Amino acid sequence: MLVALMTRIPEPGLTKTRLMPFLTPEECALLHSAFIMDMVAMLEEGQIAYQVYFDKQGDLGRLQKLLPEKTRLIVQAGSSLGEKMYNALADGFNQGYPKVAVLGTDLPALEAAIIWDAARLLDHHDVVIGPTSDGGYFFIAMHEPIKDIFEIQTWGVSSVFHSTIKQIERLKMSWAALPVHDDIDYFDDLYCLWQKWYNHRGQTHSRGMKQEVRSSKIPYHTLSFLQAMDIEERWEMHARNRDTQEC
Repeated sequence: MLVALMTRIPEPGLTKTRLMPFLTPEECALLHSAFIMDMVAMLEEGQIAYQVYFDKQGDLGRLQKLLPEKTRLIVQAGSSLGEKMYNALADGFNQGYPKVAVLGTDLPALEAAIIWDAARLLDHHDVVIGPTSDGGYFFIAMHEPIKDIFEIQTWGVSSVFHSTIKQIERLKMSWAALPVHDDIDYFDDLYCLWQKWYNHRGQTHSRGMKQEVRSSKIPYHTLSFLQAMDIEERWEMHARNRDTQEC
């Protein structure tokens, strides 16, 4: 199975903008860079074939320096998110892959086992989809590119997953869902991710951190960024200004 990893170029002001003003535009770009590096490390370590499909806005060099030299980079084609995902799938099938999936980059804690589980589920279903807790989805895989699946009315809203399932069922196709995952769109999401990791690991020590992080399946690049930005202090400032969600 080929994974089409969909991403923006980590250009300040063009990526992770929902995290502003809690992060500066430069910090948003650095965070997104950390996500990309951790997602690629997961795919590499899991021996999963992938290609990176990127939005052409921004300096491509910012993206290239984050990736292994062998990585195939392809400009996303289409205007809507649905068109871009469909075209990435179609490109993978045109290359001869029997299974192709689209995956976002906002899940730095995702494990390769989830991707392999999806590949096995695809042996018995027409479509495998990975829902997110906000009503969207982070992953979709199939045996052939079906354009109608992506022709839903509105993207970026809490009904995207259910609208997509309705399309799949309307086409009389079988489907299976992966476990729900949290993607990172808002500062509350980012802090909850930090809390999950911090509670899992206990007190973090910088010496030997990389080995410790890898052994506990926690992405090194993202965790390092969160430590450097002092997320606890920023969360306290954020919490004083508004009601915050429970992690």
